[in-house]
Amino acid sequence: MLGLLGLVSLLFLGAGTWLLRQPLALEGSLCFDLKPGAAGPQLQKVLKAQSGPAERFALRLYLRLSGVGKTLQAGEYCLDSGETLLSTLGKLRRGAVHERTLRIGEGWTLRDLERALRAAERLDRADLGATWVERAAQLGRSGSLEGRFFPDSYRYLAGTSALSLLAQAAARMDEALGKAWEGRDPDLPLSAPGELLTLASLIEKETGFAPDRPRVSRVFHNRLGEGMRLQTDVSVIYGLGAAFHGDLTRADLRRDTPYNSYRRAGLPPTPIAFPGAAALNAAAHPEPGAWRYFVARGDGTSVFSVTLADHETAVDRYQRQGAAKGTAP
Repeated sequence: MLGLLGLVSLLFLGAGTWLLRQPLALEGSLCFDLKPGAAGPQLQKVLKAQSGPAERFALRLYLRLSGVGKTLQAGEYCLDSGETLLSTLGKLRRGAVHERTLRIGEGWTLRDLERALRAAERLDRADLGATWVERAAQLGRSGSLEGRFFPDSYRYLAGTSALSLLAQAAARMDEALGKAWEGRDPDLPLSAPGELLTLASLIEKETGFAPDRPRVSRVFHNRLGEGMRLQTDVSVIYGLGAAFHGDLTRADLRRDTPYNSYRRAGLPPTPIAFPGAAALNAAAHPEPGAWRYFVARGDGTSVFSVTLADHETAVDRYQRQGAAKGTAP
């Protein structure tokens, strides 16, 4: 009799294990929250529609006999196709909770970051100030937060405070800027780390072509050192804000804003975007050269000139003639 019972038990155990290893009936991903306490019954309820009666019975029995239900950790979990009841239990025992990502892009502005914060799923914005001025105070900072968050992808769990992510991104920028400032080339016409950050933001917006960044930096450094106006369109566009409609006009260039680098000398009053590591490095280490001008070719690269005459020739070739043919950017 005992032998027969043992054989039946082994057969039942084998069948139960086989059922637990069968793929769940998932259409896409399934995300759910597991709250502290009574995790086993919660899981059974969540997976009711994704498993058959036999699988649910095997799961209920397994949880009861093994005591695994007491080891399941609370949090948000996401299951993908191919998951089984057994792999799901392993995930919940390890606490392999679902991580989401907030991406801050190079060249973004506070306006772009605001949109990303609003679109971020399960990010807690309850304690986040309504304006960037309020948020600066919450972060213990003064002045504009433009340019003050390091571009990267930041992982977070459901319910994470948005303010804590901003604090993390701001600390990353502080670190990157501090290193760039400490290691900068000697004799740059900059007096504070904030000026390096502002310059890096201009470089970030001017070109995405890596070899040109140190050359754009040199143009700006040369102009600053010689007292020339920077005359960079990207700063003018930033100053126009919502008034910019995609085409920079002569009237726009004449409009006097603190960011109009055609009318105002020196750097703009704040950064105009979030610069990445490459732009910070370019601002701190400009390529040697006497260039004072550059113009876009229209293919993502630029032509650099020392004299105004050479610059005018380049402008005529790549901008004016291109505009006449309808091919200028």
